[in-house]
Amino acid sequence: MYRIMCNSLKNYASDFNHDINNPRYKHVYFLRLIENPAEFYKNKKENTHNYQMLAHFLWTLRDCERSSRILHELSLLEIKGSPQWTDIDESAFDETNRIWHLLLKKAYWRD
Repeated sequence: MYRIMCNSLKNYASDFNHDINNPRYKHVYFLRLIENPAEFYKNKKENTHNYQMLAHFLWTLRDCERSSRILHELSLLEIKGSPQWTDIDESAFDETNRIWHLLLKKAYWRD
């Protein structure tokens, strides 16, 4: 599932030319940290905004049955959610959550 998610994220990003200003891409930009564990750890150490967004988003998925497999695989890579950021508006994750589930359904999967 991890490989599928990474491939799908890359394809999704390329569909929008990696343009962070594109309204459809800016909601998932921080998810790209899961593609490269070393980059995730670096951002975690620096406590960047993208890390905070990803950690909080993954935390919001902790009870989501459809996400359990990918969350387990991410946890094996030490990529885990965290509830510690209370200033993040969870309603901002509505679009991210919708796209996340499309990625899980392989909507952007290409061999």
